[in-house]
Amino acid sequence: MDRLQCHKKGDKRLAAILALAYIVLIFVMYMHSPKQAAYSASRYVRYTVQGGDTLWSIAKTRSGNRDIRAVVWELQEVNGITPVIRPGQVIWVPEVPNRFYEGREKSD
Repeated sequence: MDRLQCHKKGDKRLAAILALAYIVLIFVMYMHSPKQAAYSASRYVRYTVQGGDTLWSIAKTRSGNRDIRAVVWELQEVNGITPVIRPGQVIWVPEVPNRFYEGREKSD
């Protein structure tokens, strides 16, 4: 009877090890997915959220000629966040694109 109980304990340990290995494999596959590769090809900089910031307001200043909704979605995906952000939170944002109008650089 002791030998049977020992076998059951060994089976549980094996199942736990296999489950952990499966979780690690899924995580590694996710981190090397084409979606992640597309983001890493873009240039991002760290940004500290200020009081009054929203994802929309941040995306608006960094969208260039892109649809702001797409930039908001990208901010959420890249940072793994919900639309709710808090002052002091550090997130990755796209670099500000160069802004040219009719061949001339926009003056500030």
